[in-house]
Parts: sequence; C-alpha cells; structure tokens
Amino acid sequence: MNTNTTAHTIGLDLSDRKVAVCVLDASGSIVEERSLPNEPASYKLLARTYPQSNAILETGSHSPWVSRLLTAEGLKPIVANARKLRSIYQNDRKSDRNDARMLARLGRVDPSLLHPVRHRSEDAQRDLVRIKTRDALVSARVDMMNSVRFLLKGLGVRVPDGVNASCFVRRTRAAVDAEHCDLVEPLLLSIDELTDKIKRHERLLRKLAEEKYPATKLLETVHGVGPITSLFFAVAIEDPSR
Repeated sequence: MNTNTTAHTIGLDLSDRKVAVCVLDASGSIVEERSLPNEPASYKLLARTYPQSNAILETGSHSPWVSRLLTAEGLKPIVANARKLRSIYQNDRKSDRNDARMLARLGRVDPSLLHPVRHRSEDAQRDLVRIKTRDALVSARVDMMNSVRFLLKGLGVRVPDGVNASCFVRRTRAAVDAEHCDLVEPLLLSIDELTDKIKRHERLLRKLAEEKYPATKLLETVHGVGPITSLFFAVAIEDPSR
C-alpha cells in the first residue's frame, strides 16, 4: 500500500467500542474501509499508515481525547459539529460505515461544510470534570432528600419545606419523631455524608479558581454570580480570544 498520504482524508465515525474508518485519496476514491477498536493504538496505526492526513470526526463524548491524540500523532483532525451535519442524520441508509464515508467526503470537498469546532484543552477539560463531579454530588443529594420526603409522606409524616440542603438532616430530625426517622436513617446518613463531600469539594474548586482562573473574581462582582458559576464560565470559555 502506498503510504505517501499527505493528500488522504480519513473519515472516523466513533462509538464507545469501535471506530469506523474510511480513507479517501486525492481523487476521492476509497482506499480503505475498516472497523478498529476505539483505543489509542488504532489511531497511532492510522497515523503511521497515512501520515499528515486530514482526519474528520464528529463531536461526541470521545472526540476531545481522540482529536488531541490525532494531533499528537501528526494527523490534522477536523471536529465536525454533529448538530449541523443534517446530511448525515437524514441519510436513509445510516450506518457507522456510511457515516465515516460521508465525513471523509465532506472533509475532502469543503471542511467548512462540517462547521468545525475546537475542543478545549485537556487541562481545562479536567477542570470541567471537577466541576461536574460537584454537580453530580449535588444531584445525588437532591434525589435522596426527595426520597425522604416521598417515603415519609406515604406514612402521613411531613418533612419541613424550604430547608437549606446543608441543614436538611438536622431539621428533619428535629421535626420528625425518632421512630419515623429510623425508617429512613440510611438516607439521612448518606445525605450528611454527601453534604460533607460537597463542602470539601467546593473548597477545592474555590482554590482552583483562585490559582488558575483569576477572571472569576471579576465575574463574581455580577449580582447573583457565585464562585462555582464563575468558575464554570471561565473554564467553558477557556480562551476569550477565540
């Protein structure tokens, strides 16, 4: 196989376990179609076989790390905005293989048709994961609080409304008799544990904002904008010059 491939275009349709690959040459002819495991070794193999080629992929849960790896391996990734690619979604013969072909063809003819996006850096993405971890903890706590309310309501027991989450367990114990509190004790203990974890995690996020995102201080001068919201905004934008 000829590996002088600076003019090749590679379409990649990513799924959790597999990646469908379609490689076109400069004339638009299909050079290769195959399915590979969605793992780093597969992309390194493509980079060795088709060095310096354009690689077209859609936005998705895997596209950030894959695009960074492709760049590191010497390929030229173009990340297509999946919401804009109606030509793919409206294809009556939609499949991973056909999607990879379509991505390769669009990328070869006119990359602007892909409405390319630029992913944030890995460092910023890691910080975003830290913020979303806090969101997941808060969501889990809300679910447990609602469960306590629902379960006790079925017994005719009312849990106080409008209670701050950090005070929920203390206020519930004060308002509900010990017999009924005992029925939901595992939930109450878990809510307390989650509250402690959330507080500790928020301290870490505040430290992160102070050390890496000084713009958050300015954002917090806006009425109603707190440290978590300002940090999320700063991380999501990352580079204002964009």
